[in-house]
Amino acid sequence: MKKTIQLAAIACFLLLATASPAPADSASIVLSSASNGAFDYVLNAPLSGTTILNGQGVTFTGLSDVTSASVVGNLSMCFTVTSLASTSVTFLETLFSGFCTALGPNEGFVIDSTVHNLGTVDWSMQVSVGPGVEEFLTGTVPGPAGSSAVPEPSSLVLLGSALTGLLALNRKRKG
Repeated sequence: MKKTIQLAAIACFLLLATASPAPADSASIVLSSASNGAFDYVLNAPLSGTTILNGQGVTFTGLSDVTSASVVGNLSMCFTVTSLASTSVTFLETLFSGFCTALGPNEGFVIDSTVHNLGTVDWSMQVSVGPGVEEFLTGTVPGPAGSSAVPEPSSLVLLGSALTGLLALNRKRKG
């Protein structure tokens, strides 16, 4: 009986933990546009309740062939690109000594890549939700992931060889 009660309590706890929705005032990252390898991301944050402290920021991973990155809008007064690699970019609040709360529409990040097709990119964000309380948010967003769909030269040579062989067989049968 005691074991049944324990199992029921664990099941209820798991049900409650997985059923509770994310806070409505959570910040997120949204792809606003993608054109010719320039991917514009908006920091979708509530006007109150989200504060980004000095040293906190946003990281994108799972990218492909990143060539540059920048910050747009009022966020450029707070954020800088602190890490840039072909597969990841990190933007940190390093310009303002205290915290950044000037979050509004058209605030975000631009990532440039030689890859133009969309794939799934991961993002993580560290924010302050209260005095001494940090929250780590994560999610996925469309972005430059994978490789461009260009056939390899060796594949074209193999295809050409096969076609030449088939044509030679066809001539031999007719002749």
